[in-house]
Amino acid sequence: MPSDKTKAAAFQDFMESFGLPAYAATAVDDDAKMPYITYTWAEGAWGDGPVAVQADIWYRTESEAEPNAKVAELSKRLGLGGVCLPCEAGVLWVRRGSPFAQAVEDADNSVKRRYINIELEFETLW
Repeated sequence: MPSDKTKAAAFQDFMESFGLPAYAATAVDDDAKMPYITYTWAEGAWGDGPVAVQADIWYRTESEAEPNAKVAELSKRLGLGGVCLPCEAGVLWVRRGSPFAQAVEDADNSVKRRYINIELEFETLW
């Protein structure tokens, strides 16, 4: 069933559903405190095929366990076939990209970042 949400709003809601604040990479609050998620947004037209976007999961911790657990949560939610988010005149199909997740080194060893590849596809319902 279509929704009145824009494609971008549906994706924002999805990224916020993991219990962390989520920001477009170009709009992180100045006072944002880790942990949080940032993501890029790329708009595709209905039926154009996959569009690549990225998300970053940021933690300030000495442990690898917390960011790895959040990656696992995202991976499990997407499953093998992805998820479909109702929006505008169709659905936003969110799937794992390849490679799905990578650890990214930071000059500050207490910052743990996971770079996530995501594929989006914009499908109409008719």
